[in-house]
Amino acid sequence: EKYSRWDDPSNGLNPFTPLPPRSQLTGVLLCLRKVVTCVFVLLRVPCLLMVLFAYHVMHCCKYLALVPALIRLQERFIDYVCSKMILNVTSFNNIKETYHREDDDFDFVKWQKGELSVKSQPGDLYVCNQ
Repeated sequence: EKYSRWDDPSNGLNPFTPLPPRSQLTGVLLCLRKVVTCVFVLLRVPCLLMVLFAYHVMHCCKYLALVPALIRLQERFIDYVCSKMILNVTSFNNIKETYHREDDDFDFVKWQKGELSVKSQPGDLYVCNQ
């Protein structure tokens, strides 16, 4: 093979060889997974509808303040609270941030004790594996 010279001598892996495809769910497991997915979606829909209803009610009630500065303050607060609730209901805010072991900020002792925390800053680049 023409790419065999790039084989890793320690384990024989070749970076140019495609990985074998993951096994697909079939039969009963596929049906069970679809049923469980539908159940979870059906559990989230009423919660999402309640949040949207509360959002609209709060936006209608904000005009009782009559002072434009207070109305804008209430708008910002309502948008912040309802957007956080929507993220919580849909689980889009469930992000696990971890350091790679070869990162400069990785501290093995703190990691063992559970004290290692990731500090996100503006301008950080996120690499996500879905």
